[in-house]
Amino acid sequence: MTWLQMLIAYSVVWWLVFFMVLPFGVKTPETPGKGHAPSAPERPNIRKKAWITTGLAFIPVLLFKYLYASGMVGL
Repeated sequence: MTWLQMLIAYSVVWWLVFFMVLPFGVKTPETPGKGHAPSAPERPNIRKKAWITTGLAFIPVLLFKYLYASGMVGL
């Protein structure tokens, strides 16, 4: 598995994990302001969720790299 293949796999996994992490801890306002969607979160914490995603995305990519290197999975 080349570095480019790992980078592509990490990018795909990162976005999948990011979209899974986004809804965690979301609180909607009791009374939304005029012009705001009632489903819009008060504090989305995008930066924190991106850092969590960065760490969590390594796990499946490293697992796949290990399985690929051992010959259990092929491309």
